[in-house]
Amino acid sequence: MYSLIKYLSQQCINCLFPYQCCICHSMNCHDIAVCPECIPLLQYTQAQCQYCALPLPNSRSVCAQCLRKPPLHNHLITLGYYQNELKKLITGFKFQQKLYAGKLLAQLLSAKLARQEKPECLLPVPLHRKRLRQRGFNQSIEIAKVIKSQLNIPIDCHSIKRINNTQPQSELPPQERYQNVKNAFRMLKPIPYRHVAIVDDVITTGSTVKALSQVLKQAGVTTIQIWCLAKPNRGNKKHRQLS
Repeated sequence: MYSLIKYLSQQCINCLFPYQCCICHSMNCHDIAVCPECIPLLQYTQAQCQYCALPLPNSRSVCAQCLRKPPLHNHLITLGYYQNELKKLITGFKFQQKLYAGKLLAQLLSAKLARQEKPECLLPVPLHRKRLRQRGFNQSIEIAKVIKSQLNIPIDCHSIKRINNTQPQSELPPQERYQNVKNAFRMLKPIPYRHVAIVDDVITTGSTVKALSQVLKQAGVTTIQIWCLAKPNRGNKKHRQLS
């Protein structure tokens, strides 16, 4: 109940103060809550691997690791890397009910997605009902709502359910995260889609979207995009593209 009241209160605040830049606090904003000078702090524009979004040294689209072992999804698109100002905004959105931050970032992501082929539906990563009660909202659904309004893509929140109240991924080491979510999702009804976009806030090891992609593949989905606000920048020798 407290989370719901806090959620509704924050929405009222968001409506009263929509035009102040959430980074530098200037009033030089128009349609979104960030000024033109601060927008570059939230976006990454250089070449990235189409599967994992890690930085690439030139124009090739796939890093060496993903070329050797392609993931189940076809494309991962992220607004930027989970650091600095982008990390602060996502943390505030997810854990402090700062809904304006989520709306802003989803608007910026939508602008980036406008050039992509549209999927048949958006699939927000489901939360378990206990986690949903604790947080008061599903951050992935909030992001998907903005994308829907910007790009006119329907949302499906009813075909897949999270059946296990798994331990938060952020509390586990990377090697344990896939086992944590391996059987966490269940398809509730057949879906007619063959091309979907999974929507989430942050992709870390990719374990959650891998588990969700497996369920979708078993249901007959052939093309899966991953749309998220941020991903850690873990570029290293192992992820360099092949020459």
